[in-house]
Amino acid sequence: MSVSHHRRLIGLAAAAVVVVSSLSATAPSQAAGLASPGELAPTDGAEVSTHTPVLSWARVAGAATYEVLIDDNSDFSSPTSATTVNRRFTPLTALPDGPAFWKVRAKAGSQSSGWSEGSFTISQVAGPTDLSPADGTVLQQPEDPPVLSWTAVPGAQSYTVEVDRDQNFLTKKTYTTMSTSIVVPDQAHDGTYFWHVRAQLGSGIHTANSEDSSYQIGPLRQVQNAQPDEVTEPQTDVELTWDPVPGAVSYELWISSDPDFNNTSATVYKGTIFSTRYSPPTTFGNNQYYWKVRAINADNETIEWNAIETHHLFRVWDSAPELLHPADGINPPTSDDLYFQWSPVDHASYYEFQLGTDPNFSPNTYRTCKTAATTFTPAYVKNPIEACMPAQGATHYWRVRAVDDPKSPGGVFGIFSPTQRFIYETPRVQQLAPANGATVAVPTLRWAAAHNAAKYAVTVKGTGGGNMSVTTASLSWTPNLKPSFSPFTWTVQAINANGDYSPLPLTPRVFSVDGEPATTGAAPLTPLTGTEDDPATARFPNLTWEPMPDAEYYRIKIGTHNSNFWDVASKDPTILGATFNYPAATSNGEGYLAAGDYDWQVEAYNDNDELIGASPIATFAIKDLPAPTGLRIALTGTSLDADAACSLSLSDPTPAQCVDVPSTPVLDWDPVPEAGAYMVYLAEDRSLTNMVFGSASTPLSIPVTTNTRWIPTKIANPSQLPDNSAGTAYYWYVRACKTLARCGTDPVSTFNIAKHAFRKVSPKPELLSPANGASRPDDIRFEWRDYLATNTDSVYAPTGESSQQAARQYRIQVSTKSDFTSLVDDKTVDQTRYTPFDRTYPEGQLYWRVQAIDDARNGLAWSDTGSVVKSSPVVELVSPVADEQLSGNTTFRWSPTLYARNYKVELYRNNDLTFSPANRVFSVTTKQIAYAHNKPIPASATPYVWRVQRIDAKNLPGNWSQTGRFYSVGLAPNQVAPSPGTLVPGNDSFFAWEAVQGAAKYKLEYRLKSAGSASSVTTVGQSVALTRNLTDGVYTWRVTAIDAGGAGLGTSPWLEFSVDGTAPKVTTTKPAKNATKVKRTANIVITFSEPVSNVTKGTVKLYRKGSATPVKVKVTLNAAKTKATVNPTPTLKKNTKYTVKLSSSIRDRSGLNLTATSWSFTTKK
Repeated sequence: MSVSHHRRLIGLAAAAVVVVSSLSATAPSQAAGLASPGELAPTDGAEVSTHTPVLSWARVAGAATYEVLIDDNSDFSSPTSATTVNRRFTPLTALPDGPAFWKVRAKAGSQSSGWSEGSFTISQVAGPTDLSPADGTVLQQPEDPPVLSWTAVPGAQSYTVEVDRDQNFLTKKTYTTMSTSIVVPDQAHDGTYFWHVRAQLGSGIHTANSEDSSYQIGPLRQVQNAQPDEVTEPQTDVELTWDPVPGAVSYELWISSDPDFNNTSATVYKGTIFSTRYSPPTTFGNNQYYWKVRAINADNETIEWNAIETHHLFRVWDSAPELLHPADGINPPTSDDLYFQWSPVDHASYYEFQLGTDPNFSPNTYRTCKTAATTFTPAYVKNPIEACMPAQGATHYWRVRAVDDPKSPGGVFGIFSPTQRFIYETPRVQQLAPANGATVAVPTLRWAAAHNAAKYAVTVKGTGGGNMSVTTASLSWTPNLKPSFSPFTWTVQAINANGDYSPLPLTPRVFSVDGEPATTGAAPLTPLTGTEDDPATARFPNLTWEPMPDAEYYRIKIGTHNSNFWDVASKDPTILGATFNYPAATSNGEGYLAAGDYDWQVEAYNDNDELIGASPIATFAIKDLPAPTGLRIALTGTSLDADAACSLSLSDPTPAQCVDVPSTPVLDWDPVPEAGAYMVYLAEDRSLTNMVFGSASTPLSIPVTTNTRWIPTKIANPSQLPDNSAGTAYYWYVRACKTLARCGTDPVSTFNIAKHAFRKVSPKPELLSPANGASRPDDIRFEWRDYLATNTDSVYAPTGESSQQAARQYRIQVSTKSDFTSLVDDKTVDQTRYTPFDRTYPEGQLYWRVQAIDDARNGLAWSDTGSVVKSSPVVELVSPVADEQLSGNTTFRWSPTLYARNYKVELYRNNDLTFSPANRVFSVTTKQIAYAHNKPIPASATPYVWRVQRIDAKNLPGNWSQTGRFYSVGLAPNQVAPSPGTLVPGNDSFFAWEAVQGAAKYKLEYRLKSAGSASSVTTVGQSVALTRNLTDGVYTWRVTAIDAGGAGLGTSPWLEFSVDGTAPKVTTTKPAKNATKVKRTANIVITFSEPVSNVTKGTVKLYRKGSATPVKVKVTLNAAKTKATVNPTPTLKKNTKYTVKLSSSIRDRSGLNLTATSWSFTTKK
């Protein structure tokens, strides 16, 4: 140890009670008569085991003070000195290990004696003992935390603990504490640790290390009771469960279709979850899966995968729909309204409808369409364009399977329904003229308007030639046939806007052409039909006129009525640019399907192409198609067929709309004669400005169908309708079209044009568990009824139907507030149960609700609000509890709780059950289930209270534990000296006491009993020799043991002692000094100032004048020892002078000597 260090320690030791002097000052002169101190202790060369030895010497007569020097060098080159009135000196702080040199000399004023020197060696104190846990102990986790403890070392200021996995402590971690135990904070599982501890006794002074000890942290446990584990137990709704592992904060879960878990593309889930239950948010495909799970502790440690058992899971979804319409069979054929319907399937997000001509559905023989409904209405023309429209008259096969979305890619496919067959056929076009077998002069072919026909395909075949065909938007056609090819057969087929043809007639009609056109007697070229007298027609009329002699052919001019302009041929080349051999003509195009009045004129030409005549101008009228009537809705096509529908109208005497429609309905209306297609308008306002499908600003975006029944398919946008909010509805209108280019009046942005509306309000999901108000710990499992089951029980009153709607997904929200303004979870899942796996919930009242999400990703009606109280088990305290009385080196212990990443521990003094910050001793966070504070708990007569709170895997606090209560008690020092009633010289006060376990230092207090305040000295030793002189009086003293944290452990009682610093004196004598005429037989009485001892004939002598031999006397001392009686044995001589002499060997109880005294008296004559 360095000299400077030594000096500092001694300086600290003496600062409160000594006067420090500088060796550079002029040394006092040495008095020849002042002896050097002797009897030095410890003896020279002695070995001492304490770092605060008592240095002592014998007093020197005549000395007033003593100077003491201590150094760690024998040459005293840099000593520290102290001056004391005592004959002992005690350092107040620990001296360092090793040799110490010291010397002392007596001083009296400016005089000093020679130095007396000595030396001693301070041996290093042995390290702490009674280490726990015992060497080699295996600590099972988490029940046995690594609590390292030892027995206290007297005077220890702190302890240093070294822990390492290396037995040679090459990579050690060091921990410092003022207590006698620590809880190692970070310990890897399944490993051996070595440790030792030493005490710090002062600055740079420490004990030896304890013996090395070891312990082993046990391995983490494996997951038990994992379910499912057998492929013989297939699951549709996948839910994996296992028992919680003590000490686990989270779990790592791995699911794959690869049993070796090597193929990353086969992995369906790999991640960390905070639950012992897992339901995938996204559906698993139908397959066999392998899964394994392992626990992760608070230090993010786990077990190697090769030690983890693999479990099995077989996910199966084998539900298949039942086909309901059309019925299976080809006779009778299926006609309009054409639709397909099947039963709903649980878990279905949407359905695939396949239609083909091969019963085995060979490639390229079928088409696939998708819909979220259980009714599919084909004949979509556009917006969307669907391909699933059967040709008429052919046998078709169809089947349906459900698809569980949103698994990527493509979803999970269910089982196909059994295949069914049908033939679709609309009524054949009714041929009106010519009559079958008739001979006509003008071959005008006429037919009745067909259902949903936009155009017609007409074919004429002659005998031996002369075949002709045409596609026309009109209901008549006059071909330029040559009579020589008679007889002719002809057929007509309707073509809808999708280009689908109606069936051919079973037997074609036959006619012949012969003869001259008949005349009416009117002037040539006089218009006969297509005049003002004819009613307006929806399609182009058959124009006829009086034939003109010598006319080779005719041409037609048409223009807008009263415009005085004829249209150019390009407007409709089929009539404006054509020649007609017969006095009849019809447009085959669409140029004149628009409503309005049109002027026309026919011109006759000869065989030289010379104009030979023109007719008067005539006018024909084209009318718009009326808006469809009979608008109604139902949930399915079969209900519409049964006339079970809601047809309420806003134009009824009492305006009404269809309400509480539980799912997207099928829209239906009566067919409009001569309509070839229909545009379906669905809007959120009655004036059709806010369109749902398509856009009011883009007419071509509006859905078009050739059917009179419509429901959106999956490729529509949206494929299903969102629910209406309060006070809103869907308004709908159907617009009839002759062809795709010629429709009825545009209804968009027309005030209150829509006369029909409905409000879609889906059923609320039904919550199953937890029940309202239930209390649940961690792993809250939410469950609700399958949405299809809820819908099936939901009957639409106007039709008596059950809703067919299923959920694509569900959205669950969990909140700490009933209005869901403070969400703790908002998750979209694909099953009817959910346990949070990527988060934890706060303790206390929670509210939850569920919303079904349809195929269009619409969030439907929320369920009623459920409530649950999350009340996870609180931490169970182990010790200290139940008013235990313990030392300040207390280790707090509690039982482990599930999912605890940390624990928060708080200690409060003064029995404060309100846990106020003013009384908080500490508030710490630890991963272990034990805590040892780094300072001793101060002793107190009032109890301490403590509590523990779990901090979960997501750092959310749990509820506080029950309160533990205990007392921290410390021992008071046992006082050794001075004992009660002892009389102490004022320059020799020395206090000593026994060591107290856990004490780092002691505080000595002493005071005059009559005074209120006390003086104090603090030392790390067990004794103090005061360097000052105490005045006479009765004193009390006590000692307080102080722990390493500076808190008192216990205080001894006040004990009394007395100080006497005044030598005894003779106060009175009888006879008095120089007395005369003293009786010769009188005794001599001496009174002292205080009790004295050693009063004998050897210390009290009587001399006759002139004689050196003392007179024989008898000396007695009274009981109070304050009065001596001297009885001379012989009678004293007459008139003789006697002298009494008292020796300085007479002393008081403090050992102070009487100053030698003498006086004389004279006897009588």
